[in-house]
Amino acid sequence: MKLARLSAVFLFFIISGCAMSIPQAKNFAPTSQKKAMAAQHWGMIATDAVDQTRLAIAKQSTLNSSPLYVSDNGSTDFGRAFRKYMIAGLIDAGYTVSATKEGAIEVGYEAQV
Repeated sequence: MKLARLSAVFLFFIISGCAMSIPQAKNFAPTSQKKAMAAQHWGMIATDAVDQTRLAIAKQSTLNSSPLYVSDNGSTDFGRAFRKYMIAGLIDAGYTVSATKEGAIEVGYEAQV
């Protein structure tokens, strides 16, 4: 009797397991990624970098009066243009930008193009 009952329970689980549907895979929704195609776009990226730099400097009040030096990462056309946009943006934001590292806070950047 116990064997029959155990067999019936086992058979029930096997049948109910086969009746359940297999989870279906779903794809992620399509997304887009913006691509910098013109020098104007490089300027927009530099403007954002200047804003992020301003926020970082504002968190440390001892850095507010120090001149800034934008490091030269001019191995590509983008790097050279980006540095110029960064310098112009920092000057427009009211920062003193130095042509040399000595006595200045170095602002560095890295880009993968």
